[in-house]
Amino acid sequence: MSALFNQKTDYKFEVIVVDDNSDDVDSIKEKYKDVIWLSSSVRNPYTSRNLGILRASGKVLAFIDAKCTPCISWVDTGISSLLEEDKKILAGHYEVKPQSSELKDLLYGLLYLNNEKNVRYNYGVTTGNLWVHKSAFDLVGLFCEEHISGNDIAWSRKAMSLDYEIVFKKEAAVDYPGQSYDQLCHSIPKYMSGIAHQHHSKLSKTERTVYFIKNLLPLRLKTFTELITYRQLNNISTIDKCYLWLLAWLMKMKMAKAYLVSSFS
Repeated sequence: MSALFNQKTDYKFEVIVVDDNSDDVDSIKEKYKDVIWLSSSVRNPYTSRNLGILRASGKVLAFIDAKCTPCISWVDTGISSLLEEDKKILAGHYEVKPQSSELKDLLYGLLYLNNEKNVRYNYGVTTGNLWVHKSAFDLVGLFCEEHISGNDIAWSRKAMSLDYEIVFKKEAAVDYPGQSYDQLCHSIPKYMSGIAHQHHSKLSKTERTVYFIKNLLPLRLKTFTELITYRQLNNISTIDKCYLWLLAWLMKMKMAKAYLVSSFS
């Protein structure tokens, strides 16, 4: 929050924090008295986001995860990019900070939180760094609260189906602490469960089977090279790149297994 209050901008903005029963927040509330504090009894990120949306008074809304640190021009870039564009959504850049220099701990940044790629291929974007007009929620609706993962992707894809344009802005950057390899392995079942539940109501069994098979396949070398370049890992050795490629394939197979369990059980 200190990074939010130190933003370099002439725009006025409010900071809303939705707490879902975190431990020992009283000292933080005392330090940041200008923050609008809301409470949620449900530990669901989309419930928290919806509470914040309903409370917000601004025309433009920005979403950021508690673990993120925005760059000093984050607010200025986001507001100025959307102010005159009612049907535009802005997805910012995640500068993923790995927990260690071990190759396996670079995998999270390599495979996830790549909004440039997500926007280019219309995959949908996440709400850890997202800017949108509040009026968009009148048309698209609030976030689904049925599952605890993947609902921001579904919301942004629905917005695109209603003619909203999602653009990527690298200057709207946040630092994001990446998950370690072990943490990533632990979180995969929850993430894929959310995806599987959404697919169950929207895709046929054949389409879900195709999705499962695609996750069994390794990354194409062209795709892998683009990811390596995006995360500025070109300086690592060829052997290390091969090791990362194999780890990425293993992670995709873990995702396929988790999807199979959730989708067809």
